[in-house]
Amino acid sequence: MFELIRNGQSTGKCVKVFRNVRFDLMREYGIPKNLDHPHIMKFELIRFEGDLALRMDMASSTLQKLISNCYDVRYRIIRRLHPKAVLQAITDIMDAISFAHQHRVLHRDLKPDNVLVFPSGLRVSDFGLCRFESHQMTANRGTPGYIAPEVLSSSVVTDYSFPADVYSCGKILHQLLLVMHPDASATSTAIKEKLSTLCGEMIQNAPQARPTAEDCLRRLCNLEDGVNLSNRLLTNLDAAYDKKVEEYNQLRERLAQLELEIAEIETRKDTVQRTVDNYFWRA
Repeated sequence: MFELIRNGQSTGKCVKVFRNVRFDLMREYGIPKNLDHPHIMKFELIRFEGDLALRMDMASSTLQKLISNCYDVRYRIIRRLHPKAVLQAITDIMDAISFAHQHRVLHRDLKPDNVLVFPSGLRVSDFGLCRFESHQMTANRGTPGYIAPEVLSSSVVTDYSFPADVYSCGKILHQLLLVMHPDASATSTAIKEKLSTLCGEMIQNAPQARPTAEDCLRRLCNLEDGVNLSNRLLTNLDAAYDKKVEEYNQLRERLAQLELEIAEIETRKDTVQRTVDNYFWRA
């Protein structure tokens, strides 16, 4: 992935180059190019340094980075996301997936890393594993931790469909719920309860027990309208980043102090050793 710079200034675009141009590029570009939706990443096919590549908008961040910045190095939660921000996040994702399913497309690799943050909201990207719905699909496709049980199989192909994407979205929602702020207001409590209930239904082991993406979207839209996601989340990201920089600088200062103390101890040790040596030498 390369950011496009013109006259020393960012163009707001980036380019994704593929090792296997014929196979990897066309697989990611061929099906999604017809999915025109505000929460699905747009691609342009261009020539870059003599090869075909995809040009797209430069994202502010990924959902995975935003979630990761809610934890410190010991995986303790140091930042929380507002319930309305979580609601808007999962609504944007389900809006995109519902649209893809209406066009008979399975994403098959939904995870926070493949959800990009923009000022206008979230966009689902990386359709490299997407396929049109069929009765026989390649087994074990996706990212561990987000793969639906029916996708896992000892055989090469297995039978699964749109509920597999819903399961992956449920796993994303579960991660968001873990870092959601425990706001005690009636509105936030209602949002959390309904999102938790929906999450439990989305990650059911039986595919037929899960709601469809369209049902999920309808239920999310019935909740209170969410606030603008990206501004709130990016504010949290910036605050978390500033805090980590401050902690890092404090650790560097402490390390410098410890190095001085160690040097002083070594000097005292040498002085004591010389005193002892002189004593025994005179004796």
